[in-house]
Amino acid sequence: MNYKEFRPSSNLAPYIECYWQLWIPLSDVARSEIIVPGGRVEVMINTGTWLSFQSSDCRSYSLGNNIYVLGQRNTYFTGHFYPGNFLSGIRFRPGLFHCFADSHASYLLNDIADAADVFRNIKTSSWYDEATTKDNEHGRIQVIEKYLLQILVSSKSLNKECIDMLSRLKDNISNSTIDEFCRENKIYYKKLERQCLQFLGYTPVDFLRVRRFYQALKLMYNDNVTLTDIGYHSGYFDQSHFIKDFKSFASLSPSKFVSGDYEIPRLLTKSRNV
Repeated sequence: MNYKEFRPSSNLAPYIECYWQLWIPLSDVARSEIIVPGGRVEVMINTGTWLSFQSSDCRSYSLGNNIYVLGQRNTYFTGHFYPGNFLSGIRFRPGLFHCFADSHASYLLNDIADAADVFRNIKTSSWYDEATTKDNEHGRIQVIEKYLLQILVSSKSLNKECIDMLSRLKDNISNSTIDEFCRENKIYYKKLERQCLQFLGYTPVDFLRVRRFYQALKLMYNDNVTLTDIGYHSGYFDQSHFIKDFKSFASLSPSKFVSGDYEIPRLLTKSRNV
C-alpha cells in the first residue's frame, strides 16, 4: 500500500487539510483496514479496481469508478482493499465541508454518499472524466481544484466567527466539560449544539469524544508512552474510560489495535497535515 499527501493552493487551504493518493500495486495482496473516525469529511475519487467498505452496523458499500463522499464518523468502518486500487482524495478541515454542500453535515454522519447526490450544482461525471484523463499527480490536483472552486463560488460563504468557535472546540481535549467550555467562551449550549450539527455533523459531546480518541491514537504509535499516560494526556478520566471509548471507535482494545498492524490509521496519524 502506497500513500502520499499534497497541499492545497492558497485559495483552498482555509477549507482543506490536504489532497491524498492511495494506491495498491498489482503485485500486492488484498487487505482489510479499520477506518477510524477523525472528525472530518473526505471526498474519494476511485479510478482503479473496485473496493468495499462496511460500517460498524454492517451496512455495505461497494465503490466503483466514481466520486464518493465519506462522511464524518463517530464509529469505525472496515475497508477492504485490493491490488489495483487507486484513490485520489480530499480531506476537508473539520466544519468546513459545509461551504461546499447545501445540506447540514449531520446527514452524512457514518455514511458514504455518491458525490452527485451531494454536489448538485456541478456535473460530477464531468469531474470524474477529466480526472481520469490526467496521468500525473499535478494534473489530477488541478482538476480537483477547478471543480472545488466552482462549487465554492456558488455555495455558502465562510462563517468565520462560527468556524473560530469550532476550532477552539476542536483543540479542547482536556478534562473540561462542554458546560465549562460554553462558560469560558460565553456561548449557550443549545447554540453550540446547533452549530456543531450544522457544520461538523456531530453533537459537541460526540465531537470531543472523537478528537480525544484521535489524539490518543496518535500518541499510541509512540513506543515510549504508556496507556496510562496516553489516557491522561488525551483527557480521559481513567484507563477504563479510555479503553471503553477506544473500543467504540476502533472495535478493538488499544493493545490489540496497535498489534493488528493496520496501515491506514498509522499513516494518517503521522501526517503533518492532519
